[in-house]
Amino acid sequence: MPHRRTLFPDVDGDGHGYVDQVVLTIDETAGGPVTEPSGDHPLGHHGYIGTSLSARKLAVSFGVFFLMLAGLAARAGYLDLHKGVEYRSLAEGNRLRIVSVPAERGVIYDRNGTLLVRNVPDFTLTVTPADIPRDGKERADLVVRIAESVGVTPVDVEKALRNYPSNLASAVPIKEHLEYEQAVRLDIASGHMPGVSLKAGTKREILLQPEGADRPIMSLSHVIGYQGRVNEAEYARLRETGYLPTDAIGKTGVESSYETQLRGTYGRKKVEVDVLGREQKIIASDDPTQGMDLTLSIDAKLQAEAERSLKASAGLNGRGRASAVAMDPKTGEILALVSLPGYDANVFARGISAKEYRTLLEDPNQPLYPRAVSGLFPPGSTAKLMVAAAALAEEVVSLGTTVRSTGGIRYGAWFFPDWKPGGHGTTNVIKAIAESVNTFFYAVGGGWEHIEGLGVARLGEYYRKFGVGARLGIDLPGEGKGFVPDEAWKERVKEEPWYIGDTYHVSIGQGDLLSTPLQVAAWTAVFANGGALVRPHVVKQVRSNRTIERVEPEPVTRQVVSQEVVDIVRRGMRETVLSGSARSLQSSPWPMAGKTGTAQWREGEPTHAWFTGFAPYDDPRIVVTVLIEAGGEGSRAATPVARDIMEAWLRPRNDAVPAAEPVDASTSTRL
Repeated sequence: MPHRRTLFPDVDGDGHGYVDQVVLTIDETAGGPVTEPSGDHPLGHHGYIGTSLSARKLAVSFGVFFLMLAGLAARAGYLDLHKGVEYRSLAEGNRLRIVSVPAERGVIYDRNGTLLVRNVPDFTLTVTPADIPRDGKERADLVVRIAESVGVTPVDVEKALRNYPSNLASAVPIKEHLEYEQAVRLDIASGHMPGVSLKAGTKREILLQPEGADRPIMSLSHVIGYQGRVNEAEYARLRETGYLPTDAIGKTGVESSYETQLRGTYGRKKVEVDVLGREQKIIASDDPTQGMDLTLSIDAKLQAEAERSLKASAGLNGRGRASAVAMDPKTGEILALVSLPGYDANVFARGISAKEYRTLLEDPNQPLYPRAVSGLFPPGSTAKLMVAAAALAEEVVSLGTTVRSTGGIRYGAWFFPDWKPGGHGTTNVIKAIAESVNTFFYAVGGGWEHIEGLGVARLGEYYRKFGVGARLGIDLPGEGKGFVPDEAWKERVKEEPWYIGDTYHVSIGQGDLLSTPLQVAAWTAVFANGGALVRPHVVKQVRSNRTIERVEPEPVTRQVVSQEVVDIVRRGMRETVLSGSARSLQSSPWPMAGKTGTAQWREGEPTHAWFTGFAPYDDPRIVVTVLIEAGGEGSRAATPVARDIMEAWLRPRNDAVPAAEPVDASTSTRL
């Protein structure tokens, strides 16, 4: 048994040990101390302090711990090296945000500088999807609060948000056109709703009763148009060019066709936002560039006079559907463009209700329809100007060619009448234009007796030369193309052959031939300006703070027919006033020229009433085309309106009234 030596430790350091404390027994044989408690030590009989973990278990535990630590370090390294840029960008996006700054939209004036469209303050409640809660209940509660604050349903709010990604940092409009008092309350309340904010902007106001006007000019709405918020399809198409979900975009009129110029260039600012998405500090900014202002070629006073006179005449048929075009024949500038009935485009800027919109759509007179530019109508006898020019250009007839009008012509079993019972007697091309003699145009169009006729192919060719069947390119949306029928079309669509009667009908502007009032004005201008088919336009210049871009005259065709042909047709148009169907214009102090038209369009309905002409005859400054739908005879319904418009334009621009030119007796139509 090994020899043991017992030591009493000095616990308190005073040199005296205590026997009831731990006894250190040194095993001199083993070379180390052995601890043994005294018999009454609270650790028990064995007097041994140990551990429940073996060395092996402790090693395994440390190994697992270090493996977990190594895994975490590896994952952190992967995220930092491979995903660091992405996650840093996302984290920064929670704090910094790029915000678009809308530009002030350009305003619109008439040709004399009268303000027609301006910007007024407007407020919109918006929600930024990236800032609203992701939790289902929190999100649902927020949606309910938003809906209640603006008087819509939660379904409406969800519908507005549904089409945008949840991380979209651009504001989505929930309620537009808020009243000022409501906007103030919502601005305060939005401070407690994450992602909700009030956007202050502008909306358009059309001054339908501009300075100097004694009544609203409702027909200006068709020219100017209106804005509406971008829809889903438009936003998908335009978002890459900087459009926002809250943006309004031109839908009709020059608001649409000049959207890019009017909109301007948006600015950008880098801002710091809080957890609710509210702006705290601007880090950097790039100022927006204001949109360009438009000066229209429209004269507001002439527009008012044209609308007044047209309403007075069109109201006589109880329908009120009518249109008028006034144009500078040399430049193509549109001086007045009236479509009746008109409407108030401001209802769209204010936020049109579903009921108001339905009322406009269901109105049988179609007030939203810009009929002067888009409407397709049989042109009636106004087309005879083109037929006469084609016959002269193709040498089917000459100035000396005559046709005997006895009341109409018979072809087989069919009879094609003149409008005058008993006919017009011996007729040359000038008299044919002046008195609108159908027999003459049947002969030069389809052939009769000794006249070969143009035939449907050449008729179609010349109609197209004068602009029918294609858009002229006016700077307004929705322009109608018109329609020129031919043999192939009839066989394909109507499954019928082309008859000589079809050619006769097309020769007098009837049948399936269709044109817009704008096209009638354009082909009339060919004879007023010496032979050019000009491109009509309603904007005179586009102006910014630094530049002015003028819209220069641009001919579609520089010389449709020769000057000689133009001169003969012009003489026929002048004779229309002197002795023909527009004799009511003789009393005007300015010498006028023109062509009346009466077009059948539906069985049992009154005819459309047309007039197209220009003044002064010796130096044309204005072309006017008038159409009164179902208005009866053009000489009675449309001609007086044209006179009012032409005189309203010429009166303030002449120091003295020009004398009427004498009629050349050698070319008089009194045969």
